[in-house]
Amino acid sequence: MWGKELLYLSIATVGIICILGIILLYLVLRKVIENRQKNKINQYKERLSEPLFSFILSPEMSRSLIPDNKLKIQAIEQLLDKYVEVLEGDFEKKNLYSLAELYLTDYYKAALKSRNWSKRMNTLYHIEDFKIRLLQSDVKQLINSKRTTREEKVLGLRVLAYFNYENLFEEIHLRYHYFSEYEYRSILLKASDRILDELVISFHKSQIMLQKATLDLLAHKNELKYVPFIESVCHSYSGEIRLRALKTLAAIGYVKDISHYLPLCKSSIWEERMMAAKLLGTIQDEEGLNCLISLLHDPFWWVRSQAAQSIKKYQNGNKILKNVYQTSKDPFAIDMAWEWINKGD
Repeated sequence: MWGKELLYLSIATVGIICILGIILLYLVLRKVIENRQKNKINQYKERLSEPLFSFILSPEMSRSLIPDNKLKIQAIEQLLDKYVEVLEGDFEKKNLYSLAELYLTDYYKAALKSRNWSKRMNTLYHIEDFKIRLLQSDVKQLINSKRTTREEKVLGLRVLAYFNYENLFEEIHLRYHYFSEYEYRSILLKASDRILDELVISFHKSQIMLQKATLDLLAHKNELKYVPFIESVCHSYSGEIRLRALKTLAAIGYVKDISHYLPLCKSSIWEERMMAAKLLGTIQDEEGLNCLISLLHDPFWWVRSQAAQSIKKYQNGNKILKNVYQTSKDPFAIDMAWEWINKGD
């Protein structure tokens, strides 16, 4: 009985050792193949670096650049990936994008259909970096696929936004209403003025996360033409949207009439008082100084800090803070004034 058990145990042990040996052999062989491929790619990069860079500076086609195998394509991709980060001239960038479109379009078209998630994601990043507009329909097809992950949809929509895809707003507004504010902002950060105008027009029908992202984009855009719209949002909304609108106005640094915002200094909501202080510091209108001095005595630390920071921005800001420090009877206001008096500009 014990003899049979030992026999079975020995057979099992030998079997496990054989399996482990096969796995080890597979890993070693795969590593050898990967190293050979990597070395081959590096050899291609050394050979292609000079003619590729010459094409970018002066677009004259060279036979040596024509990719006749997958490893050569990967070498070109890696070189272009390096150059796209350092090139600054529009002419050179245009040549780089043309070269990428010429040699990488078919390669990326196939990669977008890969079963490997990381390969599809990396391909989307490269399409974005190299501005390969010919793949717009392929990106759209990937986004609509049932197997596509949320991360791919966000990145794919961002690529389409940069390409000024005609129906992007409808796609986002109707089909992707579940995205977070961060995801919307990521998608729309490089969107064209046309898409941004569509967001503004349909703002009141959009979900709150898209509204927040839109206001952040307007702050990033920093264009005066959007101020009337942002002011209308500030006056007609409440809560988080009003706060975000105030923040956007403060970022742009302009309002039509500052007196409309002075009542916010007495708002029952401390976040609104804080944003009012921030706005007054950006506008730097003398009419707002009394409000800021009052907010320097606010019971909330964040409001006092923002009020002191805004006062500091005025031409005679230090003088005003010193006066508060010397005359106020509020120990919290005195401490905050002293803190900002001693802060550098």
